[in-house]
Amino acid sequence: MELRVFLLSLGFVNSTAYASLFIYQKSGVILYLLVYVDDIIGIGSSSTELSKLIATLTDRFSLKDLGCLSYFLGDEVIPSIACMFLSQRKYITNLLHKSGMADTKPASTPLSVSAPLLKDSCDPLPSPTKYRTLVGSLQYLSLTHLDIAFSTNKLA
Repeated sequence: MELRVFLLSLGFVNSTAYASLFIYQKSGVILYLLVYVDDIIGIGSSSTELSKLIATLTDRFSLKDLGCLSYFLGDEVIPSIACMFLSQRKYITNLLHKSGMADTKPASTPLSVSAPLLKDSCDPLPSPTKYRTLVGSLQYLSLTHLDIAFSTNKLA
């Protein structure tokens, strides 16, 4: 709450679509701050103004600037000259390894309704925990699916 009040006093406004997103727009400069618990991502059209903001926040709060963003909440951040992509590739790869499916072949979707889903017998799993964990991870993945690119040339 204290951070929110401070950002508003600096001229940021809260996004109406996402309460954790703060936007600053003045004199051709646009800055975006995304706050998640104790993590903050800052991007903007001016690296000078972004550096000033980080210094201002560091003076007021206990912050550690971790430099260029490479991961956020488990999602890989892939910068390029024109864009910044958020990718869940690492999450998916880890999920495939944890489930023992890293070497499986891809299948077209949607699946045929007549194709058998299991090659082996349908013996129940000794413990449903692994299955529940996998299903929960797939639900998380489907609910947070990211195909987002932030333009670094024009952030308007």
